[in-house]
Amino acid sequence: MRSGTIAFLAGILCLQLFSELPAPGWIALLGVSIPVALWLPLPWRLAGWALSGFLWCLCSAHQILGITLPEELAGRDLIIEGHVAGLPETQGRRTRFLFDVTHLVINEEKQPWPARVRLNWYGRSRPALQAGEAWQLQVRLKQPWGFRNPGGFDYERWLFAQRIRATGYVRYENRLLEQDSIPWRYRLDRARQRLSEQLQHQLSGEAGGLFRALTVGDRRGIDPSTWEVLRVTGTAHLLAISGMHIGLLAALVFWLVRRLWPLAGERVLLWLPAPRAAALLATLAALLYAAMAGFSIPTQRALLMLGVVMLALWRLRPLQPGRTLAWAALVVLLLEPLAVLAAGFWLSFAAVALILYALGGHRQLSRLSQWLRIQGWITLGLAPLLIGWFQQVSLVAPLANLLAIPLVSLLAVSYTHLRA
Repeated sequence: MRSGTIAFLAGILCLQLFSELPAPGWIALLGVSIPVALWLPLPWRLAGWALSGFLWCLCSAHQILGITLPEELAGRDLIIEGHVAGLPETQGRRTRFLFDVTHLVINEEKQPWPARVRLNWYGRSRPALQAGEAWQLQVRLKQPWGFRNPGGFDYERWLFAQRIRATGYVRYENRLLEQDSIPWRYRLDRARQRLSEQLQHQLSGEAGGLFRALTVGDRRGIDPSTWEVLRVTGTAHLLAISGMHIGLLAALVFWLVRRLWPLAGERVLLWLPAPRAAALLATLAALLYAAMAGFSIPTQRALLMLGVVMLALWRLRPLQPGRTLAWAALVVLLLEPLAVLAAGFWLSFAAVALILYALGGHRQLSRLSQWLRIQGWITLGLAPLLIGWFQQVSLVAPLANLLAIPLVSLLAVSYTHLRA
């Protein structure tokens, strides 16, 4: 399984080396590569996994590029209809938000155009946008592109990985459309937005912004100076809801249910033993937390790994950590092969792999020795990735994380869930 996942990932990375995508007709070879990956002997099986990864990513890339803003519409006033997606970001006189377009209105005729665009809405009288709202907007759009500064942030690649097919800004003639109910795909974002607003009323200031980031993955309340402190100290990862936060919550729920479930009586225990009940409820709690965080890549990875662990506990089977990590990586790549374009994918899985390596064969060490060993391996192992992606690495990160991780784990996350 581990070798198959690595081969699948290698196939996806191979496609990134192409300056032009192969023709869509090659995708039909998936009908051959998948049986090869599943049933033939090992050398052919790995080749099948690699070819499947290459073709699966090719399919996703063609799907994205198939939705393109016509050149004749760029830079001119357009009328579009659709829904607000995600959590709108308000700063000063600007609101930045994602908008899922359903139709272009050209000469009073609606034409389907199922694209996601990134818009800015300027002005003092702009409305307070809510996730899932249906709008008809007058906008000016342009192709998704960015500056190609060596070593700088690749904005165009980020837009492509986020499946954003145009950027632009809102003009003047806009109206909120009536709708019977919010579409299902936006109800989670609406719930996250409302919870974030409730927390903002209860906890104001910078502390409130940090708690909202840890609860619903809403980082809009964190000012640039705080981000700079987190970046310099190497603790910015604490605000990415991932394995540490989900693991803590799942462990807390598992422990409570494991202790309290026997109180339900013998009949309930015969129907559902305490270990299985604890595994089930811990998984549901982790799923709820991941949904509140918006199912980001680190959250997906942590949730998938936890699901495999809890499934093993449910079936009373032994568990191999490396196999669990491989399954999580494979499912993430199947859901979104372009996750390889994001730094979070590499940092997330590399960190878990380093933790497993640091603990392998050293279970007899004390908790403090294990903790110091983990911090050392993560610092050394992630340094090349941090330098490659961000051109910097924090020298004080090991010491800062020794203090910050227990504090955030035991205080911030627990307190946030009690308030939520």
